[in-house]
Amino acid sequence: MPEPITPLSRQDQRSIFVWFLGILAFLYLMQATLTSEAADELIEDASNVTGFAMMTMLAAGTLWDRLHPPSEQDQETTPESGN
Repeated sequence: MPEPITPLSRQDQRSIFVWFLGILAFLYLMQATLTSEAADELIEDASNVTGFAMMTMLAAGTLWDRLHPPSEQDQETTPESGN
C-alpha cells in the first residue's frame, strides 16, 4: 500500500501562494509591456515590472496570513520563537 501523502506545512503553503501570485503578476505585466521593439527593451521592462511583482508578493503574504491565521501549534514552532 502506498504511503499517505503528508500535507505541506503552513509556511510552505504560504510560500507557494506568494510565489505563484508574484510570478503571475510579473508575467501579466511583462505581457502588457511587450512591443515590437521588445528585444532591445526586455531587460529594462523586466526591471520596471519586478518592483510591482514584489509588491504583489508582499500583499499576497499579508492576504495569506489574514485568510489562514497561524494556529497555536504553528506559533510555537516558528523560527522567531527560538524553538
